[in-house]
Amino acid sequence: MTVRSYLKDRISFVAATVFIMVVLRLLGFACKARMDFIWVMEGIIFVTALCVCLADYRKRRLFYRELLGILEGLDQKYLITEMTVQPDFEEGKIWMDVLYDTGKSMRDKLNETEDSLRDFKEYLELWIHEIKIPIAALNLMNYNGSQDLKKQILDALPLLGFALPTSCATASSIG
Repeated sequence: MTVRSYLKDRISFVAATVFIMVVLRLLGFACKARMDFIWVMEGIIFVTALCVCLADYRKRRLFYRELLGILEGLDQKYLITEMTVQPDFEEGKIWMDVLYDTGKSMRDKLNETEDSLRDFKEYLELWIHEIKIPIAALNLMNYNGSQDLKKQILDALPLLGFALPTSCATASSIG
C-alpha cells in the first residue's frame, strides 16, 4: 500500500478536512478574527488530521505487509487465516472474516473430495477382490473341464468384458 493509494482511498476524509479549514477561514474573516488565530486553528486541524491519517496508514500498512509476507511463504494459500493475527481495525476484521470463510469452504471441499476419493478407492478394491474369485473359478473350470465347457467359458468371457491372457488361452487349447 502506497501513500498515494491510501490518500486516494481516503479522499472523502481529506476533502472534509480541507472543507472544514476553508469554512473556518471564512468564519474567521466574517467574525473579523485575527489572522494568527485563524492560522493556529487551521494548523491544529491540519496536524490532527495528519496524525490520524499517519497512524491509520501505519497500522494498515503493517497489517497488509505482514499478510502478504505470510501469503508468500505459504504453499497452501488457503491456510492464510490460520497464520495471521486478527487486525484491530474494522476493514481488516471484515477481510479476515471473508478469508476465514473462503478458507473454511476450501477445506470443506477438500475434505469432501478426499472422502469421495477414499470411498471410490475402497469400492475399486472391493470390486477387484470380488471379481477375482469368479475369474479364478472360470480358469480352473476351463483347465479341468471338457472341451465344450472350455469353449463356452472362453466365448462368455469377452461378453463379460474380460479377455484371458494369451498364455491362459493357449494352455487351455492345448489341454
